[in-house]
Parts: sequence; C-alpha cells; structure tokens
Amino acid sequence: MKKTRILITTLWPWGGLRTFLLYNFRYFPKDRYEITILANPTFEKEQFEIDMRAAGMKTVWAQPFFGKNLLFLRAFNLLKKNRYDLIHSQDYIAASHIYLINRIFRIPHLLTVHGSVYDHYFRGFSGRLKKLLFRKTIGSLKAAHGVGNDVLEHFKKSVPEKYRSNTKWVVIKNGIDIGRFSGESPDAGRRLREESGIAIDKFIFGFFGRFTPQKGFNHIIDAVAMLVKSGNPFGKFVVLTVGSGDDSVYSSDISRKSLSDYFRFLEFRPDISEAMKGCDAILMPSIFEGLSLLACEVLCAGVPLIASDCLGLGEVVINTPAIVIPTGESKPLASAMAAAMTRSDLKKEFETFKAEAAERFDVAKSAAKLKALIDEISSGQTQAANYL
Repeated sequence: MKKTRILITTLWPWGGLRTFLLYNFRYFPKDRYEITILANPTFEKEQFEIDMRAAGMKTVWAQPFFGKNLLFLRAFNLLKKNRYDLIHSQDYIAASHIYLINRIFRIPHLLTVHGSVYDHYFRGFSGRLKKLLFRKTIGSLKAAHGVGNDVLEHFKKSVPEKYRSNTKWVVIKNGIDIGRFSGESPDAGRRLREESGIAIDKFIFGFFGRFTPQKGFNHIIDAVAMLVKSGNPFGKFVVLTVGSGDDSVYSSDISRKSLSDYFRFLEFRPDISEAMKGCDAILMPSIFEGLSLLACEVLCAGVPLIASDCLGLGEVVINTPAIVIPTGESKPLASAMAAAMTRSDLKKEFETFKAEAAERFDVAKSAAKLKALIDEISSGQTQAANYL
C-alpha cells in the first residue's frame, strides 16, 4: 500500500504544539503514513528532534538566511525534491510561508488553528501586505481545523467571508494521553519535594508553561505579593515552576519584590506528569489559549486547578471542579490560592472527577477524527482550493 506522505510545517515547535504532534500522530500507523516536520530551530531543538524521532517522524530544520530562519526557502527545496500528499501547517504564519510556494506545487493544504490572530502582525505598511497574504492563504486551504470551538470562531472573525467560503472549517478538540496522567503516583509529592528542596509543610502551587505574557505569570507574582503583604494567614506555600523560555524578566521582578523565598525554578523536562502530580494545585492564569492541553492533563491527573476563564481555557474547565478566575486579574488569583490552601476537601473533589476527565479528553478520539480528515483531504475528496 502506498504511504500517505505528510509535510508538517510550524514556526514554533515547542510547548503545546510539540505535545499536540506527539499525542496525535502516534496514532498514525507507520506503514501507512510518512511524516516530515519542517520547523524553525529553537532552544528545545535537540529534545524536540529526539521526541519526534521516537514517534516515527523526521524533523527538518529551516536554514538561516541573513540571520533569519525563513521557512519558505527550506519548504521550496523539500517540495521540489519530494512528492507530498498533504501539507499540514500548524499556525497561520507558517501557512502563509507555504502559500506562495504552493501556488507552484498545488498540494492539498490543511491548517490547524492553535491560537488567536495577533493584531500587531498586521500593523503598518508591511502589515497590510501580510494581511492580504493571510487572507489569500486561508482562501487556498482545503480545510482549517480548530483545536477548540472558541479559538476557531475567534479565528474565523479575522477572515472576510469571500476568503473563507471555499475552505472547510472543522473543530476537532484537543485530547491528551490519558494513560500518562490518570495513573496513580503516590510518591510523586515526596520525590518532587526532595528534588526541589521544598519542606513537607509547604503547599506547592505548580506552574507549567512558557514564560510569556500569554501565560499570565506576572499575575502569579502579583498574587504572591498580595498574600505575603496580607501576612499570609493561610499557610506556608511556594510556587514551583517547570517552564521553558527566558524567565529572566520574571526572576528579576521576583527579586525586586523580595519574593525569592516563595518561588522555585526547575529546568524544562519533556515529561511533566510526575512533577504535576507532586503539586498540591496548579496555576493557569492564562490570557488566551487554543484549547489548553495542560488543563486537560491536570484534570485527568486529579490535581486541583486554578484557571482563568480566557479564550481556549474556559472551554476546558466548564463543568469541572476547577476554581475559575477572571482573565487578567491578580486579586482573584490570590483569593483562589488562599482558598485552595484552606479547603481540605479540594483534592478529593478533583480525584473524583478523574474518570470523567479521562473520558472527555482522550486523544485517541480526536486523533481518529484528525486522521479521517487528513485521509479525506489527501485523497482529493474535498473541494478544489482557490489559489487566485
């Protein structure tokens, strides 16, 4: 049987995108699919390549050109030398890189929408050109697949009707590897405290994610400052971070506010399941998400979750035990942290919800739907794309 050859393109191969690729494409049989990932190199390059290779996928890195990693140059060479059945772009900017080149090759193009459209990308004269290119790119797609309802509806509002009328729009909600997170790990807390040097009498709030404004880490710092200023009658605590990216700005802010005793920074690790289970609660004060894989993982692990109601996160935590706070506000976060430290029944409530979370967020279901969509597009069953 002829293999379906897929070229996955992305500018930012880290965090949730890395997890999305690992979770979904391991369900694509290797005797039926040949998958190549084209990406810009990042600080997680080596680990990303190891993880993808273990999942049966090849990684190709974009070559620097005058100091910039331009995806379209490497894409042109790949498309010229190989016959792909489908291009699967993981963000709209990567899709725009592919659009002009694909006017030559006319390979079916699928976009997965993981996040919002950034207004600053379209500012100024060059921004107007980028906006036109963005709209043309969307019009050329066979399909656009959103990882959640909220993020896809938000994305569609950025595209005029005439540019999206010929594109198939599909929601396939994100899912997770439930086996990794739903299993019991009674010693996780002890091991985490030993690794990080945190005393047994301290409540551990975990933060797992990139150190970017999108993740709202500044609100965690502000909330900790409020608890400390109040005299903290709620108990001893520490915020433990397992993040990626540059944390220097936040570290400086923590030092300036004399809060260093309340934070521990651990290095990035590809598997966070054990560290997550070792925490007493997880903090997610995000400003926006696609459809948060981390929130799904936390709920499946039975760990108490404090989360904002932002785009892409509110959709996950609805009808769950999660403590939900308004987006972009530090005071409600501080109050939620205080409540978490004083509620003795909180852990049991989340443990009880684990089975429902596993049923709701199982990636096997979403991977099957994604595979069906890819088979449909690559076999030519969807409508013709418009490259005009």
